[in-house]
Amino acid sequence: MKDTTTKRIGIFVGSVREGRNAIDVAHWAKGLSEGSGAEFELIDLAEHILPHIDTPKPPAAYEGKYPEAQVREWAELIDSFDGFIFATPEYNASVPGTMKNNFDSIYSEWADKPVGFVAWGGNGGESAVRHWHDIVQRVGMKPVGKDVLLPFREAFKDHKLAANDEQEAAMKALLETVVKEA
Repeated sequence: MKDTTTKRIGIFVGSVREGRNAIDVAHWAKGLSEGSGAEFELIDLAEHILPHIDTPKPPAAYEGKYPEAQVREWAELIDSFDGFIFATPEYNASVPGTMKNNFDSIYSEWADKPVGFVAWGGNGGESAVRHWHDIVQRVGMKPVGKDVLLPFREAFKDHKLAANDEQEAAMKALLETVVKEA
């Protein structure tokens, strides 16, 4: 029997590109979560790509009873978590389209759950995180903690994550806050 008192936190890997930094950032965050008392699991978008929404009603209208089996499986996975870390790149001053499509494909499963953000880009992913804050609050999620922004010129060397001590401390603090709020 599974221990239901252990909080489950999903780390949403927000890119599907070949050579993506998202998977490295997500693994880095997960590695820093050790000893938190929570169970952290990667939610790799590359393993859960959903079709564009083409249902006759918006996802919120289905109240969790989505017509497509693939979307129902995604909803069950997301509903199984108590909180989230979104590992999001910034694409053209906004959020990645594939990540947003998966987010928008379901509705009620996100509600009332804390979410923290780790982002990267030329300006650290600040624009993407600003957009995400508006988006997640619309479905009732609770952004918590201080966002971790990783500017390319500071946090990446030769296109590989090379976070400094300050960024690592900020990530640990964000992980702790999400666990506490879950």
